[in-house]
Amino acid sequence: MSVPIFVIHCKTGLEQRRESIQSQFQSHKLPFEFVLDFDRDEIPTQMAERYFSGNYPASLMSVCLKHRLATQKLVESGASHALIFEDDVIFLKNFENDLKEILDEAKTIQGDYVVYLSNYGNRYTPRSRLKKGQKLYQNNHSRACDSYLLSLGAAKKRLQWWENQKYSLPIDHQFNVIDSSQGIQIFWAEEPISEQGSDNGTFVSCIEKKHGRILKKIRWNLDKFYKKHILRNLR
Repeated sequence: MSVPIFVIHCKTGLEQRRESIQSQFQSHKLPFEFVLDFDRDEIPTQMAERYFSGNYPASLMSVCLKHRLATQKLVESGASHALIFEDDVIFLKNFENDLKEILDEAKTIQGDYVVYLSNYGNRYTPRSRLKKGQKLYQNNHSRACDSYLLSLGAAKKRLQWWENQKYSLPIDHQFNVIDSSQGIQIFWAEEPISEQGSDNGTFVSCIEKKHGRILKKIRWNLDKFYKKHILRNLR
């Protein structure tokens, strides 16, 4: 599988996530590169003023700039596409086989595109749209930017937009604005191949206690069951 893989991560403080993502990629024998620059405490004032509008939080600036750097790395690599993950993703069952099929199907897409790979928010393509043997389904908005496949053309268009506009929204909402204005096609992968560990209770934040993590896991799994196996079949 010769596709560049970039993982958004911080230099310090998230060791559990680092160990998790490294272990998962190693188990699939997939090489990847961490994107570590632009932690929240090392963003130059000049860059903050150039790329962000209003009172944009430093934590969100960091995420945006790391995704921007991953996008630049794709363009510099000259590859036709790249996989970009955030460090809290958890690979789902059949990850490797599903990913290969997604990459194969993506080769048939005409034009510039992004494929969102996770089940963020437990969002699924309605059962009525699903077709046997088809992995990718066009949509008009992102799932989230925790896991996605980005084409080279789409990467260039996003970078061009960033040179002339400022961020004013969280990164996933900003991507919707950029992609709509730049003619970048949006696809969702079905079935998703990953989910966010910070949403499903795998990782606990610094403000959560153990019982809060357990409740989050229960709520997530109940929501996932309802939206994937009930709501999805009603649409």
